[in-house]
Amino acid sequence: MCGLGLATPNYWALTQTLLPSAGIGRVVGLQNTAVNLSGVAAPLVTGWLKQTTGSWEAPMQAILVLLLVALASFLFLVRPQYVPKGDSRELLQAKPALP
Repeated sequence: MCGLGLATPNYWALTQTLLPSAGIGRVVGLQNTAVNLSGVAAPLVTGWLKQTTGSWEAPMQAILVLLLVALASFLFLVRPQYVPKGDSRELLQAKPALP
């Protein structure tokens, strides 16, 4: 799970790098909504699964399934034209999309 936390800064940077400036606010709002809703639902679902099954195996399997769905979504839904191209140093020097 630590690796997911380390990716968080990239999560916000990619949003601003890959989207046109007019759409950044909407997408960031959707990201915040999704994160906050999952932050409310995760403990409820985890507790319910633990109580129903009597072990931590079901909640951990649910995490695995959700991570695999997220990986598949990234691999199959991100269009190639939106993947940054070129040297990573060029991307670091690029101007942000904010006006």
